[in-house]
Amino acid sequence: MEGNRIEQVFKKLAELFTAKELEELAQVFLSKSAELMLASTWPNEWNNSSRREETSTVLGNLINLARPGTGTFNANWILDLGASRHVTGASSEFASYTRFPPTRKETIQTADETAQPIRGVGTVKCTSSITLSSVLYVPSFHVNLVSISALVDHMDCRVTHDRENCLIEDRATGRMLGSGIRRNGLWFLDRSIEKSSCTALAVATSEEEAKVILQHCRLGHLSFDTVCKAFPDMMSKVDKGKLVCDACEYGKHTGLRSTVPFLLVHSDVWTSPVVSISGMKYFVTFIDCYSCMTWVYLTRHKNEVLKCFKDFYACIKTQFNTQVRMIRTDNGTEYVNDEFSTFLSAEGILHQTSCLGTPPQNGVAERKNRHLLEISQSLMFTMNVPKFLWSEAVLTATYLINRTPSRVLEMKTPYEMIFGRNEFILPLKVFGCTCFVRDHRPSVGKLDPRAMKCIFVGYSSSQKGYKCWSPSERRLFVSMDVTFRESEPFYGEKTDLAPGISKALTHNSSFKLVI
Repeated sequence: MEGNRIEQVFKKLAELFTAKELEELAQVFLSKSAELMLASTWPNEWNNSSRREETSTVLGNLINLARPGTGTFNANWILDLGASRHVTGASSEFASYTRFPPTRKETIQTADETAQPIRGVGTVKCTSSITLSSVLYVPSFHVNLVSISALVDHMDCRVTHDRENCLIEDRATGRMLGSGIRRNGLWFLDRSIEKSSCTALAVATSEEEAKVILQHCRLGHLSFDTVCKAFPDMMSKVDKGKLVCDACEYGKHTGLRSTVPFLLVHSDVWTSPVVSISGMKYFVTFIDCYSCMTWVYLTRHKNEVLKCFKDFYACIKTQFNTQVRMIRTDNGTEYVNDEFSTFLSAEGILHQTSCLGTPPQNGVAERKNRHLLEISQSLMFTMNVPKFLWSEAVLTATYLINRTPSRVLEMKTPYEMIFGRNEFILPLKVFGCTCFVRDHRPSVGKLDPRAMKCIFVGYSSSQKGYKCWSPSERRLFVSMDVTFRESEPFYGEKTDLAPGISKALTHNSSFKLVI
């Protein structure tokens, strides 16, 4: 009996409307939104008296089928542009629910202008990313409605669609929150992504994008930038900015970096097995989380860490007119003591520490120390530099790293992130090479040597000049009047790299680093 009624109704509809008109009619009726009134949403030519009369009869039959006891419940959620509130007729959908008392008589008006009683309100978790609040419970409803206007206001998202796809994206990050599936002219919220954790949760809005995402999944969720390099012809046909993959968000998500300089500073101490030429045993690093700019202080004892931080803090306040707001360190006693805590409290600086025996919790500083030591050792091995010059190698490595482009900074340098420009004060030279420094001392006679043979050990932070160490006098000189033999180590025999350096210098008398 029920099947005959439905068949008769749709036969009548087929006589009255074209396929396109039926599609629009379905959107109006099935959403049953109070805002989508027939007179305002149908084309004007539909509103002649004869068609209006027949249409009213047909819609009446259809509405009767959707009333309690005459139809079956549709568990899918319909994305409705006209609805002002989320509505469901299934109490099982609620994650939390507040039942209205019997004395509270509230109703909602449907498209057929009938008032249906509201029994309560609650929260519905449609997907892992979409949770609907203030959802009305109307037992007489046999469909679930997602109000797009309420969704956009509550989740600060945007909803876009074309003929085939509908996307719900976070407005701030562009991350996909959900998608819609089109059936019979209506958009249904896609909840199938919750059924399989192995699905690549990416949305392709075209055949070409689908091919790219397929390769992305085949290659173990390789980054789209790398896929672009591997398949340039394929990627040239799509907009890379529209490619998203939720599986990558779940598996590769990382914390956001600081958005302003010195909001967070990481610090750590490294101990050397050898005392340096200036008697130093330790170095302390301070790394700005925003720019990755690194400051290194050499110390003789660990209890001098607080003095180093005070010097660093004063430099930041004076040179950049700002303050360090938070410092993150390990749980070492050089950081966790009454004197250090008193200073931080007085300046209003928060202190985050890692748990005992868990260096990875202070990972930024630990990795920076490793990076500094890798560069320092490479500089020393190239020219057979002795171990007691480790401190100068670390300072030189810091100078170079701060002025080297980083992928993390989108190929900008830490120095550029802080100062807005990148520059090397002096032309770069090979660390540890032989050099000759002009002797400007008044005691130098007319027949005495006018230069001293030294080893080049870096760049001065307080003067515009090269730092050169004289082993014979055990003295460090800073001078601009220096000539270099970059292929000649000061200590020991030439290394395997020295011939290559010599050849390069022969063909290129000068080098210019372009950043």
